[in-house]
Amino acid sequence: ILQPVGSPHDWSRGRTRLAEFDGHVHCLSFDRTRNHVQVIWGEPRHAEEIAMDGTRRSLTSLLPETYQSGCPQESPDGRSVLFEKAIDGAQHILVSTFPDGRQGKSLVRGSTPRWLANGQEFSFAVDSSHAGIFSIATRGMTVVADNLPGQSVIEGQAVDRSGGRLALLYTTESLDNIFVVHALPGLEVLGSSQFPFWARIVPFGAGGVGALPRPGPGVG
Repeated sequence: ILQPVGSPHDWSRGRTRLAEFDGHVHCLSFDRTRNHVQVIWGEPRHAEEIAMDGTRRSLTSLLPETYQSGCPQESPDGRSVLFEKAIDGAQHILVSTFPDGRQGKSLVRGSTPRWLANGQEFSFAVDSSHAGIFSIATRGMTVVADNLPGQSVIEGQAVDRSGGRLALLYTTESLDNIFVVHALPGLEVLGSSQFPFWARIVPFGAGGVGALPRPGPGVG
């Protein structure tokens, strides 16, 4: 699965400074249809929209409860929002059928939801070691079988925009990373790779999905 693609590029060339933040950036997402970037940053958290041409910066319409824990996820059609919230000491995933996240309803315990392309299902972390797929229509859940040796922790996940693949990145007890790609909706394993460096997952693009090395835990 892991194959070098092309040559490294110097991303510092031709870049444009859109904004500066006096605090940690928790979430960053791009909406190319509306040509803006959504950023959640700082403590306490703030949620802002920034125009890609740098001409406008404003608070988002999201209610604060949607971004106090984790990163809210707008549905593919822009009509619903998934977000995390602590309820009775446990982390829950809620869905709101309003773009601002009002009247959110708890669906399942878990974290880090990611919409599937159909807008009716999402992947999420069931616990620190297992991922799952949840159907809003049926309220049913499928847990992804990891089949990994020993203990492992989910470090990241990505969903193909076309709805055909789910990628999961695990760290094992030996601190190796294992990268597994599953087919959707059946969750068959399409392939896996192991590599001995700390990494973060990269979302699917036109050519597939990948992982980039980073210097160490919590960096990059």
